[in-house]
Amino acid sequence: MNTPTLLTRAGLLGLALFALASFARAEGAEKAEKPVPPGVLKKYDKDGDGKLNDEEKAAWKADREAKHKADLEKYDTNKDGKLSPEEKAAMKADLEKKKEKKEKKAE
Repeated sequence: MNTPTLLTRAGLLGLALFALASFARAEGAEKAEKPVPPGVLKKYDKDGDGKLNDEEKAAWKADREAKHKADLEKYDTNKDGKLSPEEKAAMKADLEKKKEKKEKKAE
């Protein structure tokens, strides 16, 4: 293989890697800009600046993990550490019942 061919291949590889890295950065930026749901802001934005700082995000994450653990304890009937489709259906049915009760109280 001669030097110009080797340099061409190296250049194309470098260009491909650059494009891949640029895509990864752009994708990461989109995830970082995802808006926080209003209900979450209302509950966790303690300083009232309209966004979550690291401490507020940590509190939100801890609550989500605690809820996930509680859901597993309640609905994971076979105790395999994950929810099967049937277990998820039971959880969804309970959530729908709670939603209906809440809507009836609001009337």
